[in-house]
Amino acid sequence: MSFENYLPLVDSDQTAALADQEYREHQARFPKQKRRDRLWELPKAVYCSVIGTCVTLEELRKISQKDKSHNYESLCDYELHKAFVSAARNKRNSLARDLQRLLEKKFQIIIRRFRDYSAGMLDDAWEEAVAAGDISGTYWALLTHPSTPNDLLDRIFGDIHMLSHISGASLRTDVRQIGRLTSRVRTLEDEIKKVRSASSNYTAKRVNEVNETGRKLKFSQDINRSLNEKLNRFEKRLNSGKYVQKEVDRLTRDLAVTRIQKERLSVKLRII
Repeated sequence: MSFENYLPLVDSDQTAALADQEYREHQARFPKQKRRDRLWELPKAVYCSVIGTCVTLEELRKISQKDKSHNYESLCDYELHKAFVSAARNKRNSLARDLQRLLEKKFQIIIRRFRDYSAGMLDDAWEEAVAAGDISGTYWALLTHPSTPNDLLDRIFGDIHMLSHISGASLRTDVRQIGRLTSRVRTLEDEIKKVRSASSNYTAKRVNEVNETGRKLKFSQDINRSLNEKLNRFEKRLNSGKYVQKEVDRLTRDLAVTRIQKERLSVKLRII
């Protein structure tokens, strides 16, 4: 179960006791109505928890931007939270009205689901929400539901108070863990830079080697091409020489035949 996203709801157990007292006094003075309560109709003791649990700071900032009569942008998160807590009790305040509309729209599905729930079903719904660690919508729906019994409201308010302590302890643990993780991230970033630098140098070296091999290969190909051209020319010359030799042999044979014929003719003439 995780409640890290919830703002601290009360400052101390003493503050919680005072808020609880105010809440009980409101219950006694204003019994539950048949319709759902509006934000400004709730006891002021719950405003801090409602705003801190059910509304994000981003949503508060967005609502405050509509009110041009005050410079809410300059407020820190805590000051903005206090401004909304103060405004929530006044239905004439634009922040309260806009906040009411936001809560109704944001949690409309849960509100409709719980519309016809009995007191026992509402009790089960709260237990399920706490077990799931998702209480914001259920908190608002039950806090404003006309059928939520006072004893359940007391328990809900107590659970919210204790969850704020869990949230604070979890937040402190998270802060320490974030510090350790931040240090680890810096170390890993330095290691990554070193690895990237070594990888870049190795890649550059390999690229140079490949380029040099390519130049040597091209030079070898050029030499091979030149040798092939010379070989072709030599073969042409060689083939030309063979042709001449054949002609010489043929003429030699023809000359020999001619000499023989001449000798035979001379012999015949002497006989005559």
